[in-house]
Amino acid sequence: MTKKLDFILVGFFAMIVAVVPLVLRNDYYVGILVFIGINTILVLGLNLLMGYAGQISLGHAAFFGLGAYASSILTKTYGFPPVAALFLASLFVGFVALILGMPSLRLRGQYLAMATLGFGIIMFILFKKLFSPCRQHSKCLPIHPLLEQYHL
Repeated sequence: MTKKLDFILVGFFAMIVAVVPLVLRNDYYVGILVFIGINTILVLGLNLLMGYAGQISLGHAAFFGLGAYASSILTKTYGFPPVAALFLASLFVGFVALILGMPSLRLRGQYLAMATLGFGIIMFILFKKLFSPCRQHSKCLPIHPLLEQYHL
């Protein structure tokens, strides 16, 4: 495809994404579409890493979780607007990825996979230990009031 056609398709898709929440009146369907969009972004990042770069990463979910926790803590605890929290959480996760990536990208094959798997396990343990009392309270994980209507 040509670049002009690519821009047209991206613009058309952006218009559809902007209009669909206005047309749908059911919050359940909008919530499902939000989850589809989030998981699509996650899979595209994984495709970029594994498909095009040929690197095996088993810690991709750790970065996803780190960004989710960072943005939710920024919105609920510190009162940041959701868009600003998303941007700051992305910067934070990018910085953590840079710190982890500098030594890890010198590894090849199964060694890189083991390093990313180790990071994923470390993040899982940290998330579990830091938020373990939250299982007793439904509102312990910080969720912005705009997102509470979707019953995430």
